[in-house]
Amino acid sequence: MEPYDPNEIWRRIEDILRPGGEYIGKPGGRGGRAKHVWKIPINEYEPESLFRELTEGGVELDGSEYPGVLVDLPGLGAVGLRPPTGTKPYTMDVSIDGIRIDKWKFVEPEEY
Repeated sequence: MEPYDPNEIWRRIEDILRPGGEYIGKPGGRGGRAKHVWKIPINEYEPESLFRELTEGGVELDGSEYPGVLVDLPGLGAVGLRPPTGTKPYTMDVSIDGIRIDKWKFVEPEEY
């Protein structure tokens, strides 16, 4: 197992969420939150696969009150994935310094 390197993980996260310098998806929030909530088409990004890529090397936080899977990335922050509930889609919460988007909602193509 390779040692945990926050700088390497940061670069990987940035490559995944901001390839070529542009965030994946497009703004999808309402009101003042619009710039922090983005939506991405579920047919282009599979939520659980993207989440696994982003959190590789992190530590799952068991026993938290987060309504999904929450992974700590030591020295960077945390990433969580909430399953769809009712009319709410899969939502990935990202709390990492330098990533200005807080949430990505995985929506059907017609909602994109």
